[in-house]
Amino acid sequence: MNCPVCSAQSTVIGEAVDFVSSKLVGISWCPHCDLKFAPIERTREIYDELYSSGKLGYHHDKTKDNLSLRKLINKDVSFTAVYDNLPDSKHLDILDVGCSYGYLTNALRKLGHNAKGIDVSAQAIDYSRKIYGDFFETKEVESVKGSFDMIIAIELIEHLTDPLKFVKKCAELLKPGGKLIITTPNKDFYSRKTVWMTNPPPVHNYWFGGRTMEVMAKSAGLKMELLPHHKYLMRYDNQNLLVNWIRYRNQKQGIFSLKPSTAKRGFIKTVLRSIVLSKPVKEVSNFLFSLRPVTRTLAVMMTKT
Repeated sequence: MNCPVCSAQSTVIGEAVDFVSSKLVGISWCPHCDLKFAPIERTREIYDELYSSGKLGYHHDKTKDNLSLRKLINKDVSFTAVYDNLPDSKHLDILDVGCSYGYLTNALRKLGHNAKGIDVSAQAIDYSRKIYGDFFETKEVESVKGSFDMIIAIELIEHLTDPLKFVKKCAELLKPGGKLIITTPNKDFYSRKTVWMTNPPPVHNYWFGGRTMEVMAKSAGLKMELLPHHKYLMRYDNQNLLVNWIRYRNQKQGIFSLKPSTAKRGFIKTVLRSIVLSKPVKEVSNFLFSLRPVTRTLAVMMTKT
């Protein structure tokens, strides 16, 4: 099978469990652009099902409703990629692609930006319009018209059928100097032997690393830079990044539960956790980690020159 991003010949390296059929499907890897991908079988209906059921974390989080962007960051550190790249004074035309229940779009409008949100889930869009106003549409980016200073795709690109086409369409929609901000699960965090440590297909169809993002940016005529997600975590999240890296990087396959965990943490684990997250241990660990940082979230910014 040819790679959907660079068209090079790919190799099947393992299998993952399909979320819909519960059958094993092949996972392919492209040695040229380093992309890992599953067979593409995406429908809009699966997202309405996920939003209504709350499976895999796709639930309506009422604690995020109507929050400012700064307060949203305390709920989802990935929003820092947007927060840190907004100008202090200029109000921007912004498109939030895959806006879900409109938390981020609404927060940007609170700051005075002309933000609009789109999503393929009619259920999520209906809620957003009801709560926040007529700034949301059920559509995909291919049918969007206009021009934007910033396009945001938070945890979106891994869902798409054609990520390169998406990036090229965003390049068309961006004004000169405009920015496309993308976050997605980061393949580079894990061992190269890891087959698939992201949501199961066809919920997630792709697993990206930095090299694939660079290939797509270059193909779309955009200039790309990696954003410092490890610094976002250090600022806003209570994590020991070095311990997380040691704990997770050698996992070979994701195990996904459809129900919240009810397992109780034992006494020894509780004590170890308190030590690991104590301020002096965490600060030393995070400093060591920052010497060669890579986190489970990949954040990039592509700029139209």
